Amino acid sequence: MTESKNIAEELDEILRTHPMRSFMNALSNVWRGERSMTQMTLGKLLFRLDELDDVVITPPINHPHSYRGYYTDLALEPTNEESITVNSLKEILRGCIDKTFEGYKGGDFVMTLDTPMWVAHYSMSGQRIMGVSDAGELQFAEDPAFE
Repeated sequence: MTESKNIAEELDEILRTHPMRSFMNALSNVWRGERSMTQMTLGKLLFRLDELDDVVITPPINHPHSYRGYYTDLALEPTNEESITVNSLKEILRGCIDKTFEGYKGGDFVMTLDTPMWVAHYSMSGQRIMGVSDAGELQFAEDPAFE
């Protein structure tokens, strides 16, 4: 048992320190930064909601989770079951800041103010959140990686 544990530890060390892993992590961070510049982030969305009266958000969204397309990003699910006001959504979003979410296929991902925002059902691809109108209507765009 000790021998297999040592082999597992050695393999884990190789995988964590492999140059290709570092390269892929750096590339992923660059792509996340690009998404953060071209769509709403958790921080930008909160800032925009602070500018609005407590109107109803349309379409209604709730249930934050790690986005299936990019586990480092945050998604909210569209729902037909309930309405949500600006103040309720702000409360949900504030609860996501510095919170760790599990990715769809595993891994832990901490959401920060510069985390890109999406609307998607859990386990599904979705749309980028691009803005919110004064009336509380969410504005979306497709992911350019899949256009």
